[in-house]
Amino acid sequence: MLPLGTAAPSFALPDVVSGATISLETFADKKALLVMFLCRHCKYVQHVKQTLTSLGKEYQGTDLGIVAISANDATAYAQDAPDSLKAMAAAESFTFPFCYDETQAVAKAYTAACTCIGYLEHPFEKETTLGFDDPPLSLCHMVLSDPKNRKIVHM
Repeated sequence: MLPLGTAAPSFALPDVVSGATISLETFADKKALLVMFLCRHCKYVQHVKQTLTSLGKEYQGTDLGIVAISANDATAYAQDAPDSLKAMAAAESFTFPFCYDETQAVAKAYTAACTCIGYLEHPFEKETTLGFDDPPLSLCHMVLSDPKNRKIVHM
């Protein structure tokens, strides 16, 4: 886990659905950004994927931006290849970008060693939980970051 006060790592990755490059700056107009590290073959992701879809729909068009990133080796895990991730995003009706981190550099920068892990950048009030206290998303570890100074703070 990133220590408190760590600057939120920047990234620029391709969205497997649109082909657009997604970065922290893509969400500059949002008050918050949830960065989730997912992979298709992970049993925990399979367990929460419908909840992730619901979360995306619930917060679509709000001040919360959401992006998913997969950093798994597609050679070792064919299900985690970009075309398969694109199919997953379509099948699950994800409303957020799903990016592929081919070099794993972004995942390493965020110290995302497994899935499902999320980093939330926002000074939300403590009572705002975004559903992450609800099963099954309690499996996911969430981190908050203040977007003004891009520092990681735990939720």
